[in-house]
Amino acid sequence: MSFNKIAKLSISLCSILLLLAGLSACSGDNAKSPATENKDSAKTAPVKPKAVTLDINKLNELANGQLYADVVDYIHTQDPVSVEVIDWLKKKSEEGHVPLQLELSSQLADTDPAEALKWFSIGHLGLKIDSSVCSDSKAVRMSIGQVISGHKASSLFRKSPEALNEAVEYSLKWYEDHPVRPAPSWACGYGREISADEIKMIPEEKWQDARTEVYEKSKTLHERIKIKLNTQKQKGS
Repeated sequence: MSFNKIAKLSISLCSILLLLAGLSACSGDNAKSPATENKDSAKTAPVKPKAVTLDINKLNELANGQLYADVVDYIHTQDPVSVEVIDWLKKKSEEGHVPLQLELSSQLADTDPAEALKWFSIGHLGLKIDSSVCSDSKAVRMSIGQVISGHKASSLFRKSPEALNEAVEYSLKWYEDHPVRPAPSWACGYGREISADEIKMIPEEKWQDARTEVYEKSKTLHERIKIKLNTQKQKGS
């Protein structure tokens, strides 16, 4: 082989090697190893807020003192609300704490609408029954109306009259099965910016009669609505 051919071959080989070296260098500059990518991701990933753990003993203390607004405010510091707190709300709702029945209903509205509707109906009826012991019933009724109208589960009523009917029937039966419940005095100041001294109630010996009257009126109204729904259903069939 002549010298010129050897020289040309050497130059070609050098060019190829330089080209490959350049590609490797570019590849090294632009491509990152999985380990490097993981490190970068770890640097840029958003930091999740630390979950808040609620003190069940504190919740019990507030609920037993009927400081329901404080209970709800405390629960809302946890997002999302834990299974433990939902279970606590269910227990207190079964004991008859009306504002906690409404809070439970709100918490279940997205995940279990049927159960939310039941507790909303129970809480709504409970508001009417317990507020019957208040002297300034007109102001109390207005307060209750505001609380109910803004409740998360209230829209569930409008979606299905049949579901509403079942929920109301369930709530009436629930109150028959739960004659012993917390004192109703909390209702007279519920949702209102008033002091304890401003809360006025009828004499305690009249409480039971007043509550029973509201329950019986609700039961009669429900029977009328049920008859109306059945009549409409028969006409539609």
